[in-house]
Amino acid sequence: MKLRSIFREANREVESLLYFEDIANSGLRYASKASNTLDLLKRASEALERDQHPLVNNPLEFEERRKKAQKLEAWALQQVAPGFPYLYELLLIRLWCILENLVEQIAVSRLRNISALDQHESLAKLRIPIFDFMSLDQEERASFVYEELCKSIATKERRGAGKFEAVLAAVGLGGSLDDSAQEYCLKFLS
Repeated sequence: MKLRSIFREANREVESLLYFEDIANSGLRYASKASNTLDLLKRASEALERDQHPLVNNPLEFEERRKKAQKLEAWALQQVAPGFPYLYELLLIRLWCILENLVEQIAVSRLRNISALDQHESLAKLRIPIFDFMSLDQEERASFVYEELCKSIATKERRGAGKFEAVLAAVGLGGSLDDSAQEYCLKFLS
C-alpha cells in the first residue's frame, strides 16, 4: 500500500471517530433528559388518543421504561457535568489504536523493500526462521518482519511515543519528538 493511501485511510478513521464523538455527545445529552422525554411521549400519545401505544395502555411497561430511563438519566448526568469523561476515554483509546495502525502500515510499507533498508542495524540483527519466511508472499513477509522487529526492540515495554519512534527509526524513518510532545503522549496514555 502506498503511503498516500495509508494516510488517507488513517484520516478517514479519524473523521469517523469525530462523527462518532458528535453522535455520542448528543446521545448522552439526550439521555440526561430521558425521564422528561418519556413523560412527554406519554402525554403526546394520550393527547393524540393513541390507545394502542404501550406508554398509554400498559402501565406496567410504562413504569419499567420509567425506571430504566431514570437509571440512564442518572448515569448520563454524571457524565455531562465533567465533560463526558467516559466517552473521551473511549475516544482516546480508539485514537491511539489508529495511530498504532498508522505506524504499523508505514513500517510494513517500508519493509516491502527490504533491500533499501539493509543498512539498518536493527533489521540486520533480526533472527528469523528462514523456512517460515520463505514460505510467505511479499506482503506476509513484510508483516512477519514487522512483528519480529517489534519483538526485538521490545515495543511492548516502551511507553508513549517512544514505541513508535523505535519502530520508525528501524525502518529508516527515525527522528525523535521534542520533550513536550513526548510528555503529551505519556499523559495521553495515562
